[in-house]
Amino acid sequence: MSLTGHLNGVQGAPGMYGAHTLTQTFRIGASLVAIGDTATHRTQIYYNGKLRYDWPISSGRPGDDTPDGSYLTIEKENPVEMKGPGYDLMVPWSVRFTFSGDYYHDAYWSVGEQGFDNASGRGDVLQPRRTR
Repeated sequence: MSLTGHLNGVQGAPGMYGAHTLTQTFRIGASLVAIGDTATHRTQIYYNGKLRYDWPISSGRPGDDTPDGSYLTIEKENPVEMKGPGYDLMVPWSVRFTFSGDYYHDAYWSVGEQGFDNASGRGDVLQPRRTR
């Protein structure tokens, strides 16, 4: 794919004007969609429109419910330090989907509850810190 921006003479800020035409080529990767259902405790992963995985999950416990809705990925980290009341964990495979701190993430500490119960802390009580 390519993009051509005819920016010559376009005002970007008071007194600032573009002086060139920008052409950029880029590649769009495969489609990857995760659909989580907190009622059935399952998530389906679709790769290029085809179901690839169907996994058990645990989401936010009652009172700390995971927010419903459709989201785009904001950032991905491996791992992210997550802190909350009574815990400080390095959490692998974390995909942030709200600016308040909700993540779609690995939860090695709750494997026995995944597929049956919503027992995780809600993301917006977490205070993530990158650990690169």
